[in-house]
Amino acid sequence: MALWGMIGGKKKERTEAVIDIGSHSIKVLVFERGPAGTPPRILKKMVDRMPLGADQLRLAAQVHKFMFVLTRELGLMPGRIAIAVGPHLADHSLVSWSAHGPKNAAEISGAALAHLFQGAVREHQEADQVVWAYPVAVSVNGYAAPRGVAGSPAPAGLAGEKVPIRFLSPSGQADGALLLFRTLVLSLSRRVADALEEARFAWGATSITFVPLPVAYLEVAGGAGEMQDFLLIDVGGEETMLMRVRAGTLESVRFFSPSAHEFARRITKETGMPFREAEDGLRTFVRGTGRIAGFERMREMSAIVAVVWKEAFLACLDEDYHLGPLSPVVILTGGGAEIPEIEAAVRDSAWIKKFSYASAPAVRTLAAHSFFDGNSLGGFLGGAEDAGLAALVKYTLRQDDLFL
Repeated sequence: MALWGMIGGKKKERTEAVIDIGSHSIKVLVFERGPAGTPPRILKKMVDRMPLGADQLRLAAQVHKFMFVLTRELGLMPGRIAIAVGPHLADHSLVSWSAHGPKNAAEISGAALAHLFQGAVREHQEADQVVWAYPVAVSVNGYAAPRGVAGSPAPAGLAGEKVPIRFLSPSGQADGALLLFRTLVLSLSRRVADALEEARFAWGATSITFVPLPVAYLEVAGGAGEMQDFLLIDVGGEETMLMRVRAGTLESVRFFSPSAHEFARRITKETGMPFREAEDGLRTFVRGTGRIAGFERMREMSAIVAVVWKEAFLACLDEDYHLGPLSPVVILTGGGAEIPEIEAAVRDSAWIKKFSYASAPAVRTLAAHSFFDGNSLGGFLGGAEDAGLAALVKYTLRQDDLFL
């Protein structure tokens, strides 16, 4: 029996929660769905800073803590919970796995697709690593399948697909149609995966799912037709994510350092200020909400780090040079998006001329309230630093079968 059932708790099915596990902090947002076409009602937001240098296992263990905190403070367990898994918990890679459909068949069902995909996942499991796989696109005999077939957030699954794929099956195709699953793979150490799964099953296996942020961003930004071609830059604490989307399909996901916390580390190194104080001071300085003593050299120190960041950014883009011209549409988000030197580096027109036909990037800063037409949901959603959290909320609202 799940732990939640053993302690006599009640699940409230209309109440949902999203948890964004960052490298140095964990954010939780609890909400209720409103009537169709209306934004959700936020019940509670919690933010907890992690100790500096916390390892993967400790981050994973914090999920348990927040489950208890939720039940203690709300007196109930949300009926659905989505947890974002980032690069600090799992290595991310985008791969293509192939399989053959039924012989001489002119269509393949969603159940058959799921079975073939799960078989591919099992083939790629290793003794000391656990693979969680998220299909983001499917092609049949070289032709893209309808978008609804891919994108199920359940690891190793294509659950919820009701409509079969119909395709032309050349006569004499002995092995059946060639299926290609474009798949976002998360590789976790077995200890970290076990810690996360322990939390999942302790509180009810059907209530909790793990979602990579690229999948949430893809569904919210690209999947609904708002944008089909773009480069998303998420400047997180320890890693910056580059997510390249073409024709609504995830084309590349890469991560690099340094990122936002390196700016605070530079301040600490130059001034001797404790890291947390430097982090808070940098945030205050960037937002223009106050002047901090000892920060006169802030611009100079930030400029030094920004040069290193831009070099890493361009090197990361170089790795995908073979994918062809880059879209000029650039989405900048994450806590580091507010650092002026980062924004200036991205808006500079010089870099994109090497990667795109465009003469300048069309940069848009993505703040959390942008997901709800400027509505901050009662002030619970902040700026770009809460964009991942907002993407998870919007994603869960669109995924009625998310937890099947």
